[in-house]
Amino acid sequence: MTFNKLYNVELVKIFIKIRYTASTMRKRFTLKNTGIFLLCAILILFLDRTVKELILQYYTADIEIIPNFFKITSLQNIGVAFGIQIPYFIQLILFPILIIPGFYVVTTHLDFNKLSVQIISGCIAGAALSNFIDRIIYQHVIDYISISIYPVFNIADVFISVGIFLLVIFYGKIKRV
Repeated sequence: MTFNKLYNVELVKIFIKIRYTASTMRKRFTLKNTGIFLLCAILILFLDRTVKELILQYYTADIEIIPNFFKITSLQNIGVAFGIQIPYFIQLILFPILIIPGFYVVTTHLDFNKLSVQIISGCIAGAALSNFIDRIIYQHVIDYISISIYPVFNIADVFISVGIFLLVIFYGKIKRV
């Protein structure tokens, strides 16, 4: 078989797989379950963006809630998780590289008809989008919650961490059968 014919056969196989995947995804996503996912994503995005904007506009000094333990502060986090330093352009490339496989796992391995999957996935998506918006606009993420033994973080970080934790813990109950 010549290269051209082999190449065309491979293209046809890829096209068939894409059509099958698209038709399968249409069956999995309905207005009801996609709506709940989107609602959660938008709520978390709105909550985190609002708090970040308030911090940017009104923050002048640390606000201690529990002395020597918990305070509201403002930090420009140019790193990624836990302040790990990675060049900015790699961070921008890393986001889609992590989101696409994450979306694939949610849509193929988890039962998206379950309310818990819709809510958790929506929260993770909204939170990740909020931090990505920070990276686009400010070239850093705005962190503002300081607990003495942890690096400074924000509400989006909480939703991402807790959401992934819940997906892992309850995987057996929410996986697609």
